[in-house]
Amino acid sequence: DGSDATIICVGGIVNEALKASNILRQKGISLRVLSVGTLKPLEIDEIILAVEQTKLVLTLEENTIIGGLAGAVSETCMNNGLSPKKFQALGIPDIFPSVVGDQQYLRKHFKLDADSLVKKIIELQ
Repeated sequence: DGSDATIICVGGIVNEALKASNILRQKGISLRVLSVGTLKPLEIDEIILAVEQTKLVLTLEENTIIGGLAGAVSETCMNNGLSPKKFQALGIPDIFPSVVGDQQYLRKHFKLDADSLVKKIIELQ
């Protein structure tokens, strides 16, 4: 339960968010990590609380940001009259990637690893 920013994530990448949370805590930034088990049904009440209680909301997913978690969180905000102070969707951009490698390599390449998350959150504060 952080108070400065929230990362809403789905799947195995939650571990990167938890690592980032530990690093940020040492820098005085309180990060809430919300791991959603499924996109449907979506944990709407938890998302609403996160948007209301933190100034920065990020979504984090290991797939394209089009039509996934970012869209579902955005719809939840719009349908409930919420407007996050700052919002950032993190995932694979809407491209056909030509990069290959193991999961850790790809996370780092697409800036979805813990160190990249820390840098992005500090930048957006």
